[in-house]
Amino acid sequence: MLKKAIDLLHAAKNKGIDIVLHNDQLQLKLPGNGAVDDALISEIRTHKKLIVEYLSDESLKSKKISQEKNVITPVKRTEASRMPLSFAQERLLFIDKLQGSVPYHLPWVFRVAGKPDIGMLEAAFRMIIERHEVLRTVFRSHEGVNYQYVIPSEEWRLSYLDAGDITSHGASLEGF
Repeated sequence: MLKKAIDLLHAAKNKGIDIVLHNDQLQLKLPGNGAVDDALISEIRTHKKLIVEYLSDESLKSKKISQEKNVITPVKRTEASRMPLSFAQERLLFIDKLQGSVPYHLPWVFRVAGKPDIGMLEAAFRMIIERHEVLRTVFRSHEGVNYQYVIPSEEWRLSYLDAGDITSHGASLEGF
């Protein structure tokens, strides 16, 4: 019986008909040219319950798989753990000490129309920063040995400058 549902879904797809399950209701999206195979539609109606059963089972499986994939488990570290630098990080640190790291800085300026919700913006950035340690990683040194240090996410704050504050202090926004 499962094979029948799969065969019907495949046949419909080949005819340009998309069959989807929306709120436990079977919906057919017909091709733009309106050409419909009446025999296929009739067979879909006959086996509607089987198709709904198959699609609901598949959607539950895919939801479960996507939820399992989205689970990120943080690495437990002790305060005393010092992660060594990778070769690329050692190279960057060497270049920084030699000539500075300004070429590696990527400043961004955003023009926002309207009044942004600073609290929501900070919450969105905080979520990204909490999830990605690399955005909070700095290099430190102890007794001549360089290591990575991950700044706690709680210490991060969004800083921003209101364009009104800039212009009222005589600065120019030319070029923005």
